Amino acid sequence: MFDFFLPQLEQANKIAETMTSAIFEKNQSIFKVTTDPAGYYFLLETMEDYNPYFPKIYQDYGKVYAKNFKKYYLIEMEKLEKLNSYDRAYATSMNIVNAYQQYWQDWASLNGFIWSLPWKIASIGNYETELKKALNKISEYAEQTGVTPDLMKIDNYMKRKDGHLVIVDPVFSDTK
Repeated sequence: MFDFFLPQLEQANKIAETMTSAIFEKNQSIFKVTTDPAGYYFLLETMEDYNPYFPKIYQDYGKVYAKNFKKYYLIEMEKLEKLNSYDRAYATSMNIVNAYQQYWQDWASLNGFIWSLPWKIASIGNYETELKKALNKISEYAEQTGVTPDLMKIDNYMKRKDGHLVIVDPVFSDTK
C-alpha cells in the first residue's frame, strides 16, 4: 500500500506498516505516513496540549500526495520502542485493553444502550492523573468528531527509552 516516493522519505527505511499507516526511519528521524485523517488530526491536537502518554510530534508536513495521486498525511515524530511483556508499560496497556474490551462487552449486553454506561474511557480503570487526562482526551475527541477510539489492540501502545507508556494510534476513522 505504501510503495511510493515522497521527497521527505527518499532513502528512508520502512520499519512498520498497518492498513492505514507506515513508519519510516531516516537519519535518526521517524516519519509517520497515514491515510487516516482522524489519527493525524488527533496527533496534531496533542502537539498543542502536550501529554506524556502521546508521542512527541516534531514537524507536521500536512497533506502530501504520492505518485499515485493519493492523499497522505506526513509527520515527523519521536522514536519509540515496542512493548515487551515484562514492561510496566505493557501491564498498564493491557489493563486499558482489558477494561476497554469489558466496557464494550457490557455495552453489547445492554443491546447497545450506550447512554446507560459512562462513556469516559478513564472511568473504566484506576489510572494516574496524566494517563486519565490522555484517556479523557481520546474520549472527548471521539465524541466531538465521531471517530472511534482504538484502544483494544496492544499494537497501539509503545514506550519511550525510559519505559514510559505511549499511546500511538488511539483513534481511527470509520470511513476511508
